[in-house]
This record gives sequence, C-alpha cells and structure tokens, in this order.
Amino acid sequence: MKTTTPLLVIVSGPAAAGKTSLAKQLAEKKSIPAICKDDIKESLFDSLGYETPDWVEKLEIATYDLLFYLALTMLKVSTSLIIESDVTPYFNEERIQKIREQCDFRILQIACRTEGETLVKRFHERMNSGTQHPGHFEAYYLAKSEEFRESLQKGYSTTLDVDSDVIVVDTTDFAKIDYGQLLSKIIV
Repeated sequence: MKTTTPLLVIVSGPAAAGKTSLAKQLAEKKSIPAICKDDIKESLFDSLGYETPDWVEKLEIATYDLLFYLALTMLKVSTSLIIESDVTPYFNEERIQKIREQCDFRILQIACRTEGETLVKRFHERMNSGTQHPGHFEAYYLAKSEEFRESLQKGYSTTLDVDSDVIVVDTTDFAKIDYGQLLSKIIV
C-alpha cells in the first residue's frame, strides 16, 4: 500500500542504544533512505577537522542543520525517510514544526531503550574499541559530565512532543526485537 503523504520515521534514544543499526536495518527492509546524525557529523569531521570540543560543538549544530535540511528536501518531494538521532536541544519540536509549515507528512517515532548497565557497558566497549571516530570526544564527555553518565544508566531518553505514534523498542538484546512488528508500522 503506497500512500501519498510521506512518512518521517524518527529513531531516537541514548548513546550506544543501537539507534543507527536499527535505523539502517529498517531503511534497508523498507527501501527508503536513512539519514543518521553521526554519518553526517563524521563526514564533517573528515572535511573540517575536530581538534577541540568547542569546534566539535559547532559541527554538532551544523550536523543538525544538514539533517533537517535533507529531511525537508525529501519530504517536499513526498519521499518517506528515516532519521536517527538522540533528542537534544538541536533536535527538537520547533525544527519539526518548521518542516511541517513547508510540507505535509506523517511521523512515527521509534524510541530505543536499553537496560542501563547494558548501555553503560556498550558505551565503554565502543569507546575503547578504536572503531568510533576520534572526533566524538566521548572520553572527554564522560569525564566532564555526571549528567551524561546518569543518562546512560537511565537507559532511555525523551521523545519529541509532536503529533505522532511512538513505539518503544527494547534494544537490550537485539535478537529479541520484533522487526516484523516494526516494519508493519512503517507504511510508505
């Protein structure tokens, strides 16, 4: 069933919750684009550098500007898509509303939640694996922010307060995710 009103799927959750993996798998199965925040940010790191946390913060803002620009461009031509990000001051209801002022689309939010200790373990493993782009400065944020550590231990983050359905997905054990159920909710 093809609908004329495009669907914006927002996959959100805390760091290391599996947002990117989930978004890319769903996009592949539904044959729609996935725009992942860290893919954009790492491209900016590679092009512009990442020497200081202050500079990385500027690139973070640019990342969200690009993420929303790309989403708007696709939604304007009735292309459904998935975007992936944690909910931050730069990823907010106001930005969604600005896109809604320019085109009509539906929203489905998929909120990744993970058992707190599992999330903390995954985050540390990723940080120590050598696979994470060095521009993320995760050790810096861990050392600096008690709030960040507490947010990891909580295991979830907020969703956007927008007119949408919200599906909470437990990503503690990826093998237990019901992909069929998720895919059935992504009607494009």
